[in-house]
Amino acid sequence: MSKSSIFIFGGSSPIAISLSLYFQDKYQVIHFSRNINQDCFRELIKRGIILEETDFLNIQLGSLVFENLDSVFRKYLPERLVFAQRSRETTLAKCLQIDVNAVSIICELFASLNITSKKTVLSLTSPAAKFVQSTQDVGYHVSKAAQLQMARFYAANFKKYGLRFNCLAPGAFVEKERSNQFYAMNSRLVDSIIKIIPIGRFAQIQEIVFAADFLLSEESGYINGQELYLDGGISLLDQSMFTSKN
Repeated sequence: MSKSSIFIFGGSSPIAISLSLYFQDKYQVIHFSRNINQDCFRELIKRGIILEETDFLNIQLGSLVFENLDSVFRKYLPERLVFAQRSRETTLAKCLQIDVNAVSIICELFASLNITSKKTVLSLTSPAAKFVQSTQDVGYHVSKAAQLQMARFYAANFKKYGLRFNCLAPGAFVEKERSNQFYAMNSRLVDSIIKIIPIGRFAQIQEIVFAADFLLSEESGYINGQELYLDGGISLLDQSMFTSKN
């Protein structure tokens, strides 16, 4: 029996890479990135994960990009989508195009596939969707909040779209290849954050992966239109201490 497919729109995001490697034992993983020639994808290729090149900025600019995406969908017939990409754009318009417009187009395409009654979508959002973080641009805040509302919309209209759609909002996490150097160079900042987090530590990236696995699995089949905070309890605190002050 062949594996069902899962599409991960993640680029070089460390969470997306970890999700792809974790899920490849369960599903046929198709990982989407704007640039599939980066070194970070070598391990994915070794493990039999399929890479597809898709630039979210171009999905609305011409029919050719959309038709290519449509053909990939119909070739692999996925049951699960994960949006784990993080826009590195700074302008509001580009953030909205990548994180909102493109995600909406892809979800509508996914909904149009008459392949299963268990179509599931997971979007990795951010605490910035609810609380102001001064270190993030306005486009990041607005687009993540829009993704959360998009999840609620599709979930509330399940009978029409057939999509169970949830969000996962990770807090600070450890990803050793990219973060150890940052932590070493910013030890005071790291120490202060750890003191604030009620659970007393950063998340391990595998904990984010396990939470995503649960929200995509049939075990969470009656969870719909929700956002799960995976932040060690920091969102329970008085947010005035974290918001920007002039």
